[in-house]
Amino acid sequence: MSGRTKIDYIPIGAIPIHFGVTASEKAYEREMARLGIKDYGPWVSPGAFATTHLFEHNSEVNGFNKTVLICFKDVGKFRFANAAHVAHEAFHVTQFCFEAMQEDRPGEEVTAYLLQLIVESVLHSLCGK
Repeated sequence: MSGRTKIDYIPIGAIPIHFGVTASEKAYEREMARLGIKDYGPWVSPGAFATTHLFEHNSEVNGFNKTVLICFKDVGKFRFANAAHVAHEAFHVTQFCFEAMQEDRPGEEVTAYLLQLIVESVLHSLCGK
């Protein structure tokens, strides 16, 4: 449940981005400072349960300069009914992944497996392993 208090970075294979999950506004702000990102929006959009962000930055970490973060609020109240929100945000992450790979037409099965990996990873981060 480390995504509740800090950024939980999740390995997603050979995709050239960093992918993280957090439920902490303070962790989000610390990460923006660490990455040198000065112009960023609210960690979660007003009225939303979660928001997915894509940041391109000058600091390369392991050769990557793109970071995708899913930020969740109210995870203390998190229930599996919120799994629909996780799936929604995970779909955005899959889109960012395919864009980073310059993949215009990913196959349905590849998309399904990537989406499954991201949803499962986010649920583990927020709900425990």
